[in-house]
Amino acid sequence: MNKDKKMDRLNGKVIAIFGASGDIGSALAHEFYDAGANLSLIARGLDGLKVLASNFDPMCAQVIRADGSSED
Repeated sequence: MNKDKKMDRLNGKVIAIFGASGDIGSALAHEFYDAGANLSLIARGLDGLKVLASNFDPMCAQVIRADGSSED
């Protein structure tokens, strides 16, 4: 299967990216967005998420501030 066919499977899908404001998360967000996916961008810091989300159509990227760390 070629790359274009594989990426077509993402059209209309929602991809949740935890740690989205970091380097790897940001790179993944751009790759998935370019492949047609909608994004749920999740991280602890809201400022970085807002900067990242400004690169995408607001109808295709949702920003979620969440801290998944455990205090146990």
